[in-house]
Amino acid sequence: MSETSPKPPPCAAISTAEDEALHHACDVICQTALATYRSLGAGRPALDYARALSQRLRRQGVHVDVPTSFSAETSHRDGEAPALRMLIDGSVVLQIHAQRRVDPSDEGDLLDVLDASAVEHGAILNFGEIRFLMKRLDRQG
Repeated sequence: MSETSPKPPPCAAISTAEDEALHHACDVICQTALATYRSLGAGRPALDYARALSQRLRRQGVHVDVPTSFSAETSHRDGEAPALRMLIDGSVVLQIHAQRRVDPSDEGDLLDVLDASAVEHGAILNFGEIRFLMKRLDRQG
């Protein structure tokens, strides 16, 4: 018989103040993005979601920045609008989509942005599906 170790809790212990701040920022982003999706529903252009999300985050005291290097549109597939990017509190890059599905190349685009910048954390938000999608990605190495 093999002994199994107990499973870690779903949310691992936070070790530093920086980790705690990032964890809080991610919670605020997720809750605010979900509220934005519930308010607007699916089927709008990504720019509508980006504007509404940035307004809601700013009302909560979150610093939202859309620098040129992050807002560059990714190449898009036929019939689908390009993604929009925002920098949240200088620590998380959000890539906003309004597509039927997120393609693996979209994840690669965000990882390329993270690798080329000093930002370690990112998330893909897709408001175009019937179900809201948020996928967190972290820079490798």
